[in-house]
Amino acid sequence: MNTLIKRSRKLKTRKGFTLIELIVVIVVIGILAAIAIPRLAGFTDTAKSAAVEADAKTITTSMSALYAEDQTIDLTTFAGTYDATDALGKLTGPFSGTISNVTNSSGSIGFTYATDKFTVTVADGTVGKATAVVAP
Repeated sequence: MNTLIKRSRKLKTRKGFTLIELIVVIVVIGILAAIAIPRLAGFTDTAKSAAVEADAKTITTSMSALYAEDQTIDLTTFAGTYDATDALGKLTGPFSGTISNVTNSSGSIGFTYATDKFTVTVADGTVGKATAVVAP
């Protein structure tokens, strides 16, 4: 009889979580993750869109500086991807998109800057809002 009493006392003083408590915690964490993950996905798209717009502003400023230095410069030669050896690449640093449709009319710079997810159009030196690229 003494051994049964000793065992019951040991069981009462034993510390830890039951299986049901652990399952409840896992379910609560799952519910919180299901709510939080879709909300966080929107933040990354907003950040990427802002980064594309910032790149376009940097490119616009660099092209303006190059034109201010030499009004005879042909800005259309900067169409394409980043090139560290050309004058634009030296001013902007690396960028991940592609420049196309470059126009320069009396210092009024325009171009389209596109990455794999967003496109920005610059007209008359004014950077527009980044729009998402729709996959075909």
